[in-house]
Amino acid sequence: MKDRLVGVTCPKQMIPFKVNRKQMESAFKAWTKGGRLTPSDFTSQNTIDKITGLYAPYWMFDYHTKGRFEAHCENIRMMTKGDTEYTYTRHYEVIRDLEVDYDKLPLDASKRLDDDMMDKLEPFNCEDLKPFSMEYLSGFQSERYDETDEDLKERGEKRIIGYINEEANRNFSDYQISNIVKREIEVKKKKVDYILLPVWLLNYKYNGKNYTFALNGQTGKIVGDLPISKTKALKWHGLIFGMTTIICMLIGGFIW
Repeated sequence: MKDRLVGVTCPKQMIPFKVNRKQMESAFKAWTKGGRLTPSDFTSQNTIDKITGLYAPYWMFDYHTKGRFEAHCENIRMMTKGDTEYTYTRHYEVIRDLEVDYDKLPLDASKRLDDDMMDKLEPFNCEDLKPFSMEYLSGFQSERYDETDEDLKERGEKRIIGYINEEANRNFSDYQISNIVKREIEVKKKKVDYILLPVWLLNYKYNGKNYTFALNGQTGKIVGDLPISKTKALKWHGLIFGMTTIICMLIGGFIW
């Protein structure tokens, strides 16, 4: 590993593991019991096929963004005089210019790791970033990146555009109705660093089927799809249908 992590393949920083293996297993068992539709015997019958403590390769980006958003907005007021109801609608053409910095956006740089799963492990607390040291790797696996920062350019910009669009929507919250009709967004990469982040990967086998889970080795956040019990699902469906029927009958009775 030491021979592989040199020059451009040497990470600049890393976040050490805070969640050890025992804590990880306890957190996972507690998490699986919290699933309303998880089979009751999942925690007793499942078997850990493989657990990997991995320092996963990431590129960490800093972005500067500019955006101009034009929207048609409305405020509506209703008033009743006698038997007549009046609706007053004010129309506005609104322009918002935004300039926002988004720093320390992590994107995993391994083709072997599922991007969606790794994104859901966020956030990582970047205040815990340390200068890279081989000492932290003791007892864990690690791998070098096989996707460059340029390979991740489109994926990173897509996320940033999503963030600035959310910010733009909040900027029109003074109006009851807003419809953005024009967007002009510019995204510029300010800086990028190669880092390692701690991830526990768990492969579970239940009823002959494999399930993969990931756990944030810093915060303990767990991501993965639990199996669903058909019996529990039918019970929940029946309960919800029954409650809905009763509520509708009560409402119908009151109206009658």
